[in-house]
Amino acid sequence: MQLLHPTTCDLQNQLIQLQSQITFMEATLDTLNDIVTKQNQQLSAQQRQLQLLYQKISTMPTESQIQPFDVLADKPPHY
Repeated sequence: MQLLHPTTCDLQNQLIQLQSQITFMEATLDTLNDIVTKQNQQLSAQQRQLQLLYQKISTMPTESQIQPFDVLADKPPHY
């Protein structure tokens, strides 16, 4: 019959174990929250970098705008 009626000591041990588990879960949750926050900051920075690269690429001249290279006209100054 002891299984049906746990003693005060058993209940206290269970309570201590549950409190320990909750403390561990809270610490894990805090760690995960910090990681997610850091990843969000990194993602935002990467999105800004990607946007700047896209803007830079879109302002670059296309092949049709690039003048062909003429060996005689574009001779380096040391010749």
